[in-house]
Amino acid sequence: MNFRRNRYSIVLFSIFFSLFLGNLSKVQGAFFEDPFPFLLRNVEFQAGDISESGMNEILFIATPSQPDPENLIKNGYFLEDYSNWTRDLIDEGGSSKMSIVNSQNSPFDRALYMNQTGLGTLLLEQQIPVDSIDLTFSATFVMQATTGLIYGFSGSGYAMIVLDYLDGAGESLGFTRILNVNENLFAGTAFVGAPDKISDTNSMHNILIESDKVYKNYKLNIRKEVNENLLGINSDDIRSIKVVLIVGSTDKNASGTLTVSDLTLKPNH
Repeated sequence: MNFRRNRYSIVLFSIFFSLFLGNLSKVQGAFFEDPFPFLLRNVEFQAGDISESGMNEILFIATPSQPDPENLIKNGYFLEDYSNWTRDLIDEGGSSKMSIVNSQNSPFDRALYMNQTGLGTLLLEQQIPVDSIDLTFSATFVMQATTGLIYGFSGSGYAMIVLDYLDGAGESLGFTRILNVNENLFAGTAFVGAPDKISDTNSMHNILIESDKVYKNYKLNIRKEVNENLLGINSDDIRSIKVVLIVGSTDKNASGTLTVSDLTLKPNH
């Protein structure tokens, strides 16, 4: 039961999403240098004309660049499709899509595409054991969030990259959310039934990003993030970090989309 509860901790904790999106009846679940040179693929190199020696020509085929062995996220470049990632789906009648696509934003020409159109939530997650939080998280991504029929009043789609900080028992201590969502126009006002605005707590930090903008090699220093923005967390208690990729919608006419690549979690040097 603990495992199942923790698996959905991000989604369940994000119950306030339905509030600030103005859809009280629907509760939804719910960094950067390019470290690798892009090597030429399928390029053939000849060893030269050695026909007089009686030896055969040797053909060398260049191989694609390989992931950084320091990266703690397994298959963070999606070279092995969905290997090492766990998918979850909250089906509320909408349409959920996921695929591996070509991407010019990645040196490996690979990216994960996720989309939720209509009510529902789609998640992909991976939990990474850590000995220290002296780490940097990095990713390249584009997020899009559309609204229902009436902008600012209807529900909204959303996309998120969540870093969930867990203790030795696998319990969530708090998290960072990099998100794109359309907030209700009445959020935070005195109107009856008005939803709350998106706000931080001592165990939750929200980083709002623009829609349809490419964030290439976006970096987040984990130690700095926890010590400066998540003061309710004792950093010494963190034993693992769960990376959760989420798209969802609280309106049948809205959608959330995430295209992400080159996910890394590496020690600082």
